[in-house]
Amino acid sequence: MQLEVRPAPLHYAAGAPSTQADASRTIAFINTEDDTEWSDQLDLFEASLQLPAGTAWDKFDAFKGALPSTSDLEHKYQSMIICGSHFNVDEPHDWISNLLEVVRVCAALPLVRIVGVCFGCQVVAAALGGKVGPNACGGYVYRNERVQVAPTLQVMLAASAPSATAPPPVPPSSLQLLATHGNCVLQLPPDAERLAWSEGSPNEWFVAGEHKNVLCCQCLLHPLHPLTLLLTPP
Repeated sequence: MQLEVRPAPLHYAAGAPSTQADASRTIAFINTEDDTEWSDQLDLFEASLQLPAGTAWDKFDAFKGALPSTSDLEHKYQSMIICGSHFNVDEPHDWISNLLEVVRVCAALPLVRIVGVCFGCQVVAAALGGKVGPNACGGYVYRNERVQVAPTLQVMLAASAPSATAPPPVPPSSLQLLATHGNCVLQLPPDAERLAWSEGSPNEWFVAGEHKNVLCCQCLLHPLHPLTLLLTPP
């Protein structure tokens, strides 16, 4: 399927040497939140990830119909990030249906890595055959969540730790993360692998896609929420 694309403003990370971005370091940021209160999501992700100078970001306001084309997904972008939103994946909006198709296209491309966060996580699950619905624990989740870490993710965390002369750190069996969501991924897509779970969501983190190139995180450290919430015991 050839996806229609509308012009998207380019946003370059601090220190970018020019407007001619290296395709291998260009990220498609799919903005799914139309509330102006959260209009700084790209800035938050950019600051948190601290990617090398020169990394380029193309921002697409999906709720306005802006999405990357199939050609750009195949040839321009190394990664795509889908952020959180107050929308639900089952709402009857054309842009959500189109975004689901973009995820399906990306999941079949071995060189494109997708990160779905919160709503983005739910989008991926719905697009690839999983099930999304109200939180497994009942009620809205807005708290410091204890997330249990699967052995696969423990190995990944240990491998990503900075090298040093001292013995490598023991990977954690659980993490304390801020969670805020009304829905969650209740059933994983076929062939997906669960990496973490919690009381509020049975599938907090998982990898999916034909090439296991899709990483999804239902909850993570939300920089927009106060530190006091993180310090509150679950």
